[in-house]
Parts: sequence; structure tokens; C-alpha cells
Amino acid sequence: PKRDTTKALANGNQRSLREQYALHERTFLMRIPGNSVLLGKTLAETRLGSALGLTVYAVIRKRKTQLAPDPQIILQANDRLLIGGRLDKLYELRNWRELRIEADEFSIETLVSDEIELAEVRLSTDSRLAGRALFQTEFQQKFGLNVLAIRGKNVIKRTNLSGIMLNPGDRLL
Repeated sequence: PKRDTTKALANGNQRSLREQYALHERTFLMRIPGNSVLLGKTLAETRLGSALGLTVYAVIRKRKTQLAPDPQIILQANDRLLIGGRLDKLYELRNWRELRIEADEFSIETLVSDEIELAEVRLSTDSRLAGRALFQTEFQQKFGLNVLAIRGKNVIKRTNLSGIMLNPGDRLL
């Protein structure tokens, strides 16, 4: 969406960050049916991220939510996945029997607790992360944080984040 992101930055609260990065526009809840070929595979083995450009924000299993799931989590029948990604990729999955869409435009706010907040950080000009792809920085392992989006020069990227080269001044959600 075309919008002026500089105004939202001045306010920096949770709502403006969600709106600025348009998280609600690309977040969906999907369920793994009992006959899926994904059963027994790790999240990494499914290649949902690398092959389809989708990001799994959470795995919901038996009323327990694991935010930022470990790529080695083994998927089970009726697991629900909170997925972010491009609409065209989601529509490709509509007829795929391995995942069933339960809710379009699922609200990530239902999973956010008092312990989990959104924050935006800006890479400084001398950042050691600059010039490296996000996956090379081991951001999640080093800082215990998940990157949901990257905003560069007037461009917000929400999918295929792991391969994006970071630059000084980039903002990470």
C-alpha cells in the first residue's frame, strides 16, 4: 500500500508500527489436515519460507502458541500456523490439500501478550550487520528477536526476509 511512513514513525507505538508495516494485510491462519504430507516434517523441511516466500510467525498446537517457532519443530495433524506472506502465494495454496486456510487476515494482536511487543530498530552507519543477509546475522539467535519486516529506502519488505541484504539506515520490525 502507498502511504507516508514518516508520520507513523513519529508516534512509534504498537498500533502505528502494525499499521505502518501493514501486518494485518498479509497474515493468515492455516491448519494442517490429518492427511497432509507435511505431517512428521520439520518446519524447515516444508520449505514454506524458502520455496513459497511465507513466514511462519507461530505454531498453535493444543491451545498452546509457540511464537517464532524453531525451524526444527515437527508438524502434527491439526497444528495451526500463523503465516505471513504475499496474497498471490496464499491463493496458490487455496487448492493445496496440505494446508487449509482457516482465517484470512488473521489478527496478530490475538497472539501478542504483555510480554511480547513490536519494536523498530534502525541499523547505524557502522553496524556490523550491514552488508550481510539477515540469515547470516543470526539475528534471532543472538538477540532473541524475530524480524517481521524490513523497511529500506521507501520500501517495506515482509516476505523472503532471510535473504535480504541489510544496509545502514534500514529499519527492522
